[in-house]
Amino acid sequence: MDLADRRLVADELFESEARYRLVVEQSREALFRRDASGRITFVNEAWTRTLGYTSEDTLGRPFFEFLHRDDLHKRALFEEEVAQSRSHTAECELRFVASDKRVKSMEVTLRERRDTQGRLIETIGTAFDVTERRQVAEELRHQRDFVSSVVDNAAALVVVCDASGRIVKFNAACEELTKCVAEEMYGEYLWEALIEEDDVPAVRIVFERLVPQDFPCSMEGAWKTRSRSKPIIAWTISAILDADGKIEFLVVSGVDVTEERRLNSALRASESWLMEAQSLARIG
Repeated sequence: MDLADRRLVADELFESEARYRLVVEQSREALFRRDASGRITFVNEAWTRTLGYTSEDTLGRPFFEFLHRDDLHKRALFEEEVAQSRSHTAECELRFVASDKRVKSMEVTLRERRDTQGRLIETIGTAFDVTERRQVAEELRHQRDFVSSVVDNAAALVVVCDASGRIVKFNAACEELTKCVAEEMYGEYLWEALIEEDDVPAVRIVFERLVPQDFPCSMEGAWKTRSRSKPIIAWTISAILDADGKIEFLVVSGVDVTEERRLNSALRASESWLMEAQSLARIG
């Protein structure tokens, strides 16, 4: 190779390295490299943006020093998984402690580089900040727990179904009325599990149409139970929409109106008897 060729190769290598550094430094993910002893030898700008540690603060320090102490055992298991993996690559979520002492949840990927003898040369890692996503998920979980608690302890009958009509929530009031355990009802179609045969077609139409503008809607009819009784339930179906405005869940809330309907029927019979008696009296 003459001098001109060597210069051409050197220029290509320089350009290739420059492109590589540009990609690394512009990455949104924190990138780092560790030597065989586990000490960090390189970090990019995203590492500093995310955790607040400069390269001077970081280089030469063991990787585990940046982790939350409660995740050290998890880190050890993760490292073992990486070493035993056929590709020497694995992913795990770990908590880091930033320079301002805030805890950051990070999705970490580690990939080992080994020589032909299988000896560890270095480990290349990426870490993506998922703290905000975890906080949102935790808030949603608390909200679901709160709603679930309200539903479970509500005096009204509450059944939640997915868009196909399968039961996903069956509160304590429903268990008491039907003598069915919630776990037995999950996954069952509402109309097969609860609705008496005469009312099934009307209920199925509601779930087949699934037009948001149709809700809330009200219905009344007998529900199935494991006892001989067939309580009359007045119920309303409300829709919960997803982010695209499509129906995700339907909430059925109802009250047992059996006694009320019995009293109304008795009252009407009494009024009819009274009117008949009065008519007979006038004739007599």
